[in-house]
Amino acid sequence: TELLYLDSEVTYKDLANKVVTVADNSKNTAQPDLSVNKASFEPMLEIDHEKLTDINRDYVCWLSACGNKISYPVVKGRSNEEYLHHTFFGDKSFVGSIFIDYRCNAELNDFQTIIYGHSMKDRTMFRLIADYTDKTFIEQYPYFYIYTPDSRQKYQIFSINLMDANELITALNEPSQTEKEAFISQKIQNSVYAAET
Repeated sequence: TELLYLDSEVTYKDLANKVVTVADNSKNTAQPDLSVNKASFEPMLEIDHEKLTDINRDYVCWLSACGNKISYPVVKGRSNEEYLHHTFFGDKSFVGSIFIDYRCNAELNDFQTIIYGHSMKDRTMFRLIADYTDKTFIEQYPYFYIYTPDSRQKYQIFSINLMDANELITALNEPSQTEKEAFISQKIQNSVYAAET
C-alpha cells in the first residue's frame, strides 16, 4: 500500500515539475499578499493549462493551498465515481484525483463548488486539510488558490466544518439570496472555531 502511495505521488510531482513554475512576482502587477504574515506567503504559480488539457480533457483548474504543499490538477468527470479511483492520467488507483462534483459547473461559478480528494496517510492529496482543525494552522494558511486558464482566484477560508459529504448536497441547487445567507450563517455557526474574515 505504501508503495502505491509513493508511486502515485511521484507521478503527480513529476506532472507538477512539467506544468507548474513559480511566477516572477517582480514582473507581475498582482503582488503577493503579505497582510497576514510572512509565513502565510504563497508564491504565485504559472500553470501550463494547455499541456494539462492535452493530457486530460476533463481538466478544469489547478488548486494550490498550504504554501503549495497541496498543489494538484482538478478534474470533473461524468460521475463522482469516475475519478474517485482513477488518477489524472486515467490509471486505476485508489489514490484517485482531486475532482469537483459532477453536478457543479466546470466554470466554477456556482454558489457552491464541491471539491473532493482523498486524505492519504502519507499526508498527500487532501490530508493536510485535517490540520485546519487546529486554529494556528489557519492563521498560517488562511487562503487557497484556484488557477484557471483565464484567472487566478484567491479564497479566504471562513469556516471549518466536520460533516458527512452528503450533507453538502442540498446546497447544489440554485438557492435564493435568503437561502444563501442562511447556508453561510449555518456554516459559520457550526465551525470548529471562529475563523478570521
